[in-house]
Amino acid sequence: MVTEQDVQLCIFPLHPKPGDADLLAPDEQRHADAFHFALHRDRYIAGRAMLRRLLAARLARDPASLRFHYGKSGKPALDEPISFNFSNSDDLGALAIAAFELGVDIERVRVIEEDVAGRFFAADEVARLRSLPIEQQTGAFFNCWTRKEAYIKALGDGLSLSLDRFSVTLAPNEPPRLLRAGDDPSEPGSWRLHHFVPAPGFVGAIAARQLGWRVRLGCLKPGCDPVEASSPALPPDQP
Repeated sequence: MVTEQDVQLCIFPLHPKPGDADLLAPDEQRHADAFHFALHRDRYIAGRAMLRRLLAARLARDPASLRFHYGKSGKPALDEPISFNFSNSDDLGALAIAAFELGVDIERVRVIEEDVAGRFFAADEVARLRSLPIEQQTGAFFNCWTRKEAYIKALGDGLSLSLDRFSVTLAPNEPPRLLRAGDDPSEPGSWRLHHFVPAPGFVGAIAARQLGWRVRLGCLKPGCDPVEASSPALPPDQP
């Protein structure tokens, strides 16, 4: 049974299915039509359709009936007693749902330009990243990136916050934590971050200004195809 301390995490491929486009609202359809490449359009449609299906399952509603409204920075929400956040990378999507505000981010681990961390991360993060063995730095970079993006997304309309205004842990096997947030030394103690591996070659993070929550995986209704919404690679929950 889902409780108010649970975060439901669903991982799914962004492969369109028949009927997906029929679930979209007119503004979502216009957004889909604006993509230049069919691949990106199809992934967007598949993601929005699965978002609607999973939220509708949680709310016992018709997926096409859901009406989203958007914050100043574009974060979607519903006039319902739940919070959710969606992230995608390549052909993989992730949806996190809870009774409290949260953010989720996933990224495919890949080679990056050497100066990206120096341009975007906080100085202490850059120093810790560069102190690691070279073979660990790419993974640590994406640990840092996903945790920072999840934190910013959890802030909602704080999406314009500069990435160097706060810092997080990043080393392999280091518990995910917010280390610094602006000028308030007590703020990190109010946050919890969760690290997960959504699929081989990917990394992800969830952040919430809430303590004591746990992650539950997979579908939101009986009979859901586990291939469509599951996360077999997720490591154990961390305090």
